[in-house]
Amino acid sequence: ITTIMALHLRQAIAPQLCRSLLLRPTISISSNSHHVSSSSSAATTTTTTCRQLTIQSSSAKSPIIDLRSDTLTQPTPSMLQAATLAPTGDDVLGEDPTINALEVYAADLFGKNAALFVPTGTMSNLCAIFAHCHYNKSAEIIIGKKSHINLYEGGGYANVAGVSAKQIDEDEDAMFRFDDVRDAFHVDDDDHCAKSTLIC
Repeated sequence: ITTIMALHLRQAIAPQLCRSLLLRPTISISSNSHHVSSSSSAATTTTTTCRQLTIQSSSAKSPIIDLRSDTLTQPTPSMLQAATLAPTGDDVLGEDPTINALEVYAADLFGKNAALFVPTGTMSNLCAIFAHCHYNKSAEIIIGKKSHINLYEGGGYANVAGVSAKQIDEDEDAMFRFDDVRDAFHVDDDDHCAKSTLIC
């Protein structure tokens, strides 16, 4: 479920995630740090740095749950048991009951008609870009300068999806300012410019 929802701990979801854990975070931006440290002892301060995002919180009950990568989390014995006992089938033919159930659950959770399981968040971002830009090879996406798509996905939007990108600044909550989006947006009236098709 973590993978299909692409719950990487990044700037766009960190405040909401921490609020859901009742941690009352303080968010600040660090300089290219990639380490993670955490403590689960009572009444301690927990600091987690996720690439360029630092979260500090004080909690006597819950440590920060680190979801920044689907390859970081180590499976528990119960997770391994569930994986080995799960019914399987040919997913290409739509015959894997476990994947089918997961996709139905995710679609219902987000109020969508359908969901598609993919192994990584990077792949899910590419799927979204393809879904919106496949019909227009002059498409341009608008992305944040510090976004995962821009910094940590190998330029896949360009070399796989074949689209260009306009990068704009994010505020301290990883949100775009309306004026910046407006200024970056190319309307479809000049053949010299790529066409703004998707805001990521």
